[in-house]
Amino acid sequence: MRSPRSTVEIIGRTSRSMSVPDDLPAEVQAARRALGGVEPRPERALNASAITAQTRITPAIDELLTAILSADQVDIVGVLPWQCARRLVELEAQRVSENKHVIQPTAVRYFTPAAERISLYRHSGIMGVLVQRWIAGVTGLRNWLRPRMEDSDTHEALSIFEFDDVYLDCLISTGRGNAQAITILTRLPVLRPLESQDQDDEATLVVTRMPSEQVEIYQQYIKRLEAQASLMTTRQILCRPDDRLTADLRPGSEFRPIILQLYPHRKIRPENTVSPGAIVAVCALTAHGWAVVLKRRNRRNSVEDFDTLSLISERVLDEDLPSPLAGPLCADHGAALDDLWLRAGQPSTFEIPEQAFRHAAQRELFLSCGLDVPDSRLQLRGTCLVERESENRYLGFFVYRLDLIRSPGFDELAHVRDWNPDLAVILIDQLHEPETRKHLNRLLRVRGSWLHDAVFRRPCGEASDGSGPVYTRVDEMGAETSE
Repeated sequence: MRSPRSTVEIIGRTSRSMSVPDDLPAEVQAARRALGGVEPRPERALNASAITAQTRITPAIDELLTAILSADQVDIVGVLPWQCARRLVELEAQRVSENKHVIQPTAVRYFTPAAERISLYRHSGIMGVLVQRWIAGVTGLRNWLRPRMEDSDTHEALSIFEFDDVYLDCLISTGRGNAQAITILTRLPVLRPLESQDQDDEATLVVTRMPSEQVEIYQQYIKRLEAQASLMTTRQILCRPDDRLTADLRPGSEFRPIILQLYPHRKIRPENTVSPGAIVAVCALTAHGWAVVLKRRNRRNSVEDFDTLSLISERVLDEDLPSPLAGPLCADHGAALDDLWLRAGQPSTFEIPEQAFRHAAQRELFLSCGLDVPDSRLQLRGTCLVERESENRYLGFFVYRLDLIRSPGFDELAHVRDWNPDLAVILIDQLHEPETRKHLNRLLRVRGSWLHDAVFRRPCGEASDGSGPVYTRVDEMGAETSE
């Protein structure tokens, strides 16, 4: 879908690219300037996001990805780089248009470190690089394969396995006919530019072909790994509709996340249930006024509301639950829910902690915007409940606002634009214009007035009565308090 450029002012890109300043002592920076003539980088603000480095797709990587698509059977062990998953989607579309063979989703197996192993490396307040890479690998694989798995029953056939170790490289086995090739895809440490602030930080991928005599060793290994690994089960948390649905609810206080059941992710859910999620209004101050980042929804990046513009949003999954609810669960959904209830201390009313919504928001901000944002920067503005087009199924959202940090040396908006071409930056004042409104998704249309008053009109740090700044913090279970 083309963005409505004729009537919607899309704020122009800045000429300066994104890079993260070095956190070096002053004397070290002075010595580097004296030796190499390197100009000092401006210090970024406290609480700024961790910026994700871009990865260049080289001809050697394209050759490997083409081999994956043309294979009969593929095993991937480790962590698939996010940019490789994106490129697989593009190359697959080309092959389909040319009527060339494309591997079936059920012929791909993905073996990756167990979620509980990776979660140990989550930093305080942000995800951290290891969690970023792991989430990107699992999500990228699903985005590549699942759009072709239209029958909901086949979603269970997507083979993602977890093993009890930490391995962050990517070993790829491609088989076609009687031939099998083994390739290792290694991500080298990120290099930061020293000579120019106009260059992006970049992660380099190196392709290594395994000698043919090593194939037998790999075949023996993968059989043992398959026996020891366990199938990954990703579940969404469903909530029960509040008894107040038939009453007049105050806008911004419409949804209470009372847990009803666990249910397979991306499977059609039962009626009379609420699917909980997080929404983030990503805002930025520009020379033309405040603007908001919207996602152009398509079959590559969304599962519904195609050809519309939406806020950044994500469903809450069981993996988003904070401690003490976090940790492995049994495969049976009912028993897993009972285990969660016990971990929560057997509450009379079992609700999703607010911190889980922040985790879901952080995950989508990384995937869509390339930002690892501290949860303290997400300011909760309220909740809303939307019915799914008279289906007797509901979407319940915790709605946050995030204001991007902008300065000559550290511009989060510039990085967001470079990270994802499916994002549009639109002036908030133009959201109500007819030409813009017709492209907005249902939530932005039916909750437009409340979003304008409670979310768009007030920047972060400003109290609702305009009396001054408000500061938020999140306790261990995710409750937000003001100071």
